[in-house]
Amino acid sequence: MSNAEISVADSEDEALHDPERLQEIARLDLFSDDVQRILDKQAEKASDVLDLPIGLVSLVLDEAQYLAGQHGTLPEWVEEAGGSPVEWSYCQYAVKDEEDVIIEDSTVDERTKESPFTKEEGLRCYAGIPLETSRGHVIGSFCAAGDEERSFDEEELEAMRELADETMEIIERHAETS
Repeated sequence: MSNAEISVADSEDEALHDPERLQEIARLDLFSDDVQRILDKQAEKASDVLDLPIGLVSLVLDEAQYLAGQHGTLPEWVEEAGGSPVEWSYCQYAVKDEEDVIIEDSTVDERTKESPFTKEEGLRCYAGIPLETSRGHVIGSFCAAGDEERSFDEEELEAMRELADETMEIIERHAETS
């Protein structure tokens, strides 16, 4: 690995381990059943707008991805754990890069082709929008995924961005009242 590649990898790891970002996640208090029911509905909207079987509202922690909201059938082990190791997740890239993550075919995308979600669980496409707080911290991803490769048009992505903004408003409003 060259020095430039190491530098990029270090800055990406810093994004995941940023203490202020992790404190922001804790401040938002997103681990209650009430919030999960609301975020499950938002995840269903993600699934519907892209006509994909899975919709998620993920929180990307330093070592794990927690599913604060979900819709669709997930692998049993993900359901039981409530998430996955962060290094397996596609959502980590929304936090690291602070931009939309569009994966049309995970088997050829350099970021995901070796992920167990690709190789073992058959995930093929993914569209994730960063969930950014009003304080400027990207805490996770508002996303949808499926088991067939596909592309996403700008109209679909704009609808996802609007739903991601709506989801952040719900999350922050909840944090203010709890």
